[in-house]
Amino acid sequence: TSIGESSFEGCTSLLSVSIPDSVESIGQSAFEGCTSLGYAYLPNNVKYTVIESSLFRGCKWLTEIDA
Repeated sequence: TSIGESSFEGCTSLLSVSIPDSVESIGQSAFEGCTSLGYAYLPNNVKYTVIESSLFRGCKWLTEIDA
């Protein structure tokens, strides 16, 4: 039900991510440094209070986040 802190940090081959509705929280820096990431889907039930500002830091190609 959660994605841990720094889970995918530095995964440069990750192009997109679609987080299932079962996920309720995402840890700090979970996708930081995923330099090829261009799209992310976050379910509405994710507790945005636990999403830190560094979640997508360094994802220079991230152009779309759907929620």
